[in-house]
Amino acid sequence: MLAEWGLYTSKVIHEIANHLNGMSTCVQLLKREMKFRADYKPTINTIDDLLSEIGDLQNLLQELREINRPLKLDCLPVGLATLAARVLDKIFPAPVRHGVQVRKDFSENLRPVMADPKKLEQVLINLIKNAGEAMPDGGYLTLRGYPEGNHVCFEVEDTGVGIPKDIRVFHPFATSKPEGTGLGLCIVHEIITGHHGTIEYVSTVGSGTTFKISLPAAEQSEN
Repeated sequence: MLAEWGLYTSKVIHEIANHLNGMSTCVQLLKREMKFRADYKPTINTIDDLLSEIGDLQNLLQELREINRPLKLDCLPVGLATLAARVLDKIFPAPVRHGVQVRKDFSENLRPVMADPKKLEQVLINLIKNAGEAMPDGGYLTLRGYPEGNHVCFEVEDTGVGIPKDIRVFHPFATSKPEGTGLGLCIVHEIITGHHGTIEYVSTVGSGTTFKISLPAAEQSEN
């Protein structure tokens, strides 16, 4: 029954995605044509809003695809400090931090973890983006990495609004954000457990949240 449901939802997602792609193409063509009109500016703003909404729906469908398909991993040694710095520069660059101060605290000679780089990047993007969105009025974002036995731990700490106790953040569609889908952290949990790791969090409403990931360290090569 579950397999049939998965196949059905995959087909529905595919059909919706096709229509959204067609809509996006038409709206982009309309935007191109509108630039030749003298009064194009007010209309262009509306068109841009429409393209943004279509993009949000496309992102939602991509998240649904991630949940609906088996997790496939191509693991190799990944340095968490390097990956975190790259993700930070990509989605949360200094010019757009709006009062958020970033602090990095990584242990020296931190061992890499065995992970799929693309999947682990997806995890870090989700956590760092969520932390930034939790601090609309500014605050401190701390990225922390340290060893713990044969594992490497990575923490994302913010001083934001916190998560209400009744929100089960790792469950599908559970979210405390008015515009969130509630799928991001569900996917994050699936990716981390697929790597034989763990993810947990502590949060106080009004004070902030810390997510902690623990992943097996990569084996050290013998010279």
